[in-house]
Amino acid sequence: RIRDIDILPVQIALILYLTAALWHTLMITYYLVISASPEGFDSEVLAALVIPIVVMCLISSSLLPIVNYLGMSMMQEVNELPRQLKTFQVREAKCFCCSNSHLHPQTGAALICDRELVYESLKDMYSAKPGAD
Repeated sequence: RIRDIDILPVQIALILYLTAALWHTLMITYYLVISASPEGFDSEVLAALVIPIVVMCLISSSLLPIVNYLGMSMMQEVNELPRQLKTFQVREAKCFCCSNSHLHPQTGAALICDRELVYESLKDMYSAKPGAD
């Protein structure tokens, strides 16, 4: 059986970080609001709540569009992935080593062929191993 390949978009870490930052900031602001009014809401406490509410709205309105924008761009990349995988051919991929005649451009030292390393890795990953099911 050929092993499955799991693909995870690189931007997901940034999206998760921004989402966590948004929710943590909102929760901290919420707890500050709650701790400011331990005995109930009178007119002074209600007036003091205006600033945290405004801060929460500003934070939400600034972070949420960024998270949404990054999420939409990531989904566009994920949507494009099946087409890219259908047309991808290892033989046509450009390698740094082959582009530089297998010599380091600055030192002139010989380079190991990237393409051969990729072929060897693919062979190791997808060749049938004796006794494996």
